[in-house]
Amino acid sequence: MKEIARNYVWWPGLDHDIEALARSCASCLLTRNSPPSQRHPWQFSTAPWQRLHMDFAGPIDNFHFLLVIGAFSKWLEVIPMRTITASATVDALRNLFARFGIPSTVVSDNGPKFTSCQFTEFMAKNGIRYITTAPYHPASNGQAERYVQTFKQAYGAGHGTMSQKMTNFLLQYRNSPNGTTRLSPAQLMLGRPLRTRLDLISPIDAFKRLKDDLPSQVKSKRVFLPGKDVWYRNFSRGGSKWAAGTVSATIGNTMYEVKPQSHPDCTVRRHVDQILRRDTIPTPEIVTPQTSQANDSANSEVVPQPREVQETPRSTCADVLAKELPNEADFSTLRTPEPILRRSSRDNKGVPPERLDL
Repeated sequence: MKEIARNYVWWPGLDHDIEALARSCASCLLTRNSPPSQRHPWQFSTAPWQRLHMDFAGPIDNFHFLLVIGAFSKWLEVIPMRTITASATVDALRNLFARFGIPSTVVSDNGPKFTSCQFTEFMAKNGIRYITTAPYHPASNGQAERYVQTFKQAYGAGHGTMSQKMTNFLLQYRNSPNGTTRLSPAQLMLGRPLRTRLDLISPIDAFKRLKDDLPSQVKSKRVFLPGKDVWYRNFSRGGSKWAAGTVSATIGNTMYEVKPQSHPDCTVRRHVDQILRRDTIPTPEIVTPQTSQANDSANSEVVPQPREVQETPRSTCADVLAKELPNEADFSTLRTPEPILRRSSRDNKGVPPERLDL
């Protein structure tokens, strides 16, 4: 339009006037295209599970899948659902919040299950800032829309049942470094990578680093070496609380295998808290006629000398009385003790007597 006008006429402000005419044309406005897209990124989250983006995928294999994505860690949760009513959605989120906590902000589209009174009331009661995107503008919730497409592609390429496809995808995704954060969602959400079959290639490295980071475990102060006689807790019916046994092997730091004294062919496992030290007490030798004859034959060359027993004279009653009773001259010293004078213990102690007022 501008080029055609310049070929025939010209005046100052020609381009501006033609643009104003085009903007005011009602017929042109009804058929024109949308303006250029303007991107505005979401505010960056500072903690895991702080802001969540959610959307539904499906139906796929007669299932709808609720996708919940954490904006900070990119942690993905996929919940298969038969129905996508507001009540079912609230129950799924309640179960999810019980595992990871209540987020600060939730973002979703304007689907009927998200805009219902029951759903908005659930958000308000839990103190969640609930944000809905612009109608018919899925790019506003691009985080969830992108993951819906990724899940559909992975689910279609998977093998097995619905549960196998979903869980295999989640395990691989959660342990893969993200292109934006450069870390895996598991590291940002849980603080550790998830163990997979690839860890079997070098199973020591990951757990060795974890062991070095952890403080040294407190070793048990009570240690029982193999062959040690102990008392162990007896849990058999009708038996005593403690039974005698011998430690046969050590299992870890606090577990032992004990061989019962009553059943030497068996072993039981007991914790160190279920074991007591058993000191061996020497039992006196019981002399029987057989053992005395055997000892006499073994020690036939040694003849013990009999010991002389001195007889002590028996004391009579008169001697006992003479020792215990005092002499006649000492009876004068035995006097009846004089009674100790004490003050009266009357209740009216210190109260002046009543007098007649004449």
